[in-house]
Amino acid sequence: MPQQNSMPRFRPVIRVFVSSTFSDLKPERNALQAQVFPRLEQLCAQNGFQFQAIDLRWGVSSEAGLDHRTMRICFDELRRAQEISPRPNFLMLLGNRYGWRPLPEEISVAEFQALERAAAQVATTTDQPAAAVLQAWYRRDDNAVPPVYLLQSRRQQLPDAKDYTQAAPWNEIQAILWTIINRAQLREQLRGRFDAAAQAEGSPPAIVRFQASATEQEIWHGALRVPDAREHVLAFFRQIENVAEFSEPAQIENFVDIKRSENIEQIDKALWDEQERLKEALKSRLGEKNIFASCARLVPKLEAQDQPTADITTDHLVQLCADVEKRMTEIIQAQIEEYWNQTKQASAERAERELKIEQDEHERFGRERGGADSFVGREAELKAIRDYLQNDSPWPLVVHGASGCGKTALLARAVEQLKKAADNQPSTINHQPLLRFIGVTPRSSKIRSLLGSLCQELRLRHPREGELSADTKTLSEELQEHFQSATKEQPIILFLDALDQLSDADGGRLLNWIPYGQLPPHAKLVVS
Repeated sequence: MPQQNSMPRFRPVIRVFVSSTFSDLKPERNALQAQVFPRLEQLCAQNGFQFQAIDLRWGVSSEAGLDHRTMRICFDELRRAQEISPRPNFLMLLGNRYGWRPLPEEISVAEFQALERAAAQVATTTDQPAAAVLQAWYRRDDNAVPPVYLLQSRRQQLPDAKDYTQAAPWNEIQAILWTIINRAQLREQLRGRFDAAAQAEGSPPAIVRFQASATEQEIWHGALRVPDAREHVLAFFRQIENVAEFSEPAQIENFVDIKRSENIEQIDKALWDEQERLKEALKSRLGEKNIFASCARLVPKLEAQDQPTADITTDHLVQLCADVEKRMTEIIQAQIEEYWNQTKQASAERAERELKIEQDEHERFGRERGGADSFVGREAELKAIRDYLQNDSPWPLVVHGASGCGKTALLARAVEQLKKAADNQPSTINHQPLLRFIGVTPRSSKIRSLLGSLCQELRLRHPREGELSADTKTLSEELQEHFQSATKEQPIILFLDALDQLSDADGGRLLNWIPYGQLPPHAKLVVS
């Protein structure tokens, strides 16, 4: 019997986290981005939903890598996908390469003590004892409950004055840390990690944090520890048929793990086996319906400097896209029907629910950028906005500047301050602003749906007879009428961020729907 969703769907969003190794599965990820995800976006949009595919192999900054935050960012995005989109939320692509194994970012006190004991037995070729290296790079955080040891940023300043943002000095330190870890947390122990994989609760085994690849760690959180994974988690396995035809392992290192020692290069058979164990565990966990498998071949090619390398055949991509689209469509359509109560809700009730979702999404976006704990400074600009809201100017206030200079955060902070002031004064309860961050939701990206959403919200304050129009010109006229109905007791304060992000459709970027110099005294419009 299918298990029930562990979490309700609060917003009509399908957010799918894509997990894979990087270099070897580019063709598959590119094919999905070009062929499948746009069609799923269209399917969702036609049913009042939004589709988001999250592939962080393209989106984790180098700064986050220097601070060892890559895995934390991945886990946070995966968790957000699971919270926003109970089904589906995870798609994994696996080849023959096990992939990058990150140093653990956070370890317990007991684990650190075990590493200290191991470090005492490790000899290094540097002037630093292994124990000193461990203590310099893992520092105790007593603010955590219970205390933990955290891996320090490569940008930290140490007495040796070395620049650890550079590869050479960092690789030397990393090699020492891995020697310590490999002595305290034996890689061989990874083989038994799936013994308790059938248990759907709890954290992954400790050895996973120390020895598993980044991709496998994501899979534990996205599939192996998810109670209803068989209902909605998808996996694609690609097997290379002709690895043995290549006598030089370095030629195919984008597709398999290579072990180098004493000038000898060979395929890392241990990691190859771990990848196969991972696939077998997923087959047992997900069942045949949610796993798609294909074979491919490597073909020799030359790099720009005539260096021999290899590429992968792509004949299998058509079937991959068809399989993923078909299964995703089945799951998404079921979610759409469930969310809209099998499409039987009354149109007015559905419209009201859609408006609430729209408001919540913009408020959430604003809180994340304008909250007191995340916004600092810009007092002069905030005062200018407050002064504008209190004067009798008939013109909109325009906040402009180069991309990335903080306009969105400034407007978000101004709205947060205004809402707080209104909440603290019962007499100004009707002074709550309207807020839209253009581009954050599908309805805010096009002028027709943006105006419709604003007029729908304003009708809650100033009820009107008749149905809401679907015509852009009529909606624009209604918005002006709402502005004219503003009073001292019920002012209209509208914040619109990123007008440049509006679609060209219906002349939205012409901005002729904005009342230049015609705002009545109690209507205010702040735009960026």
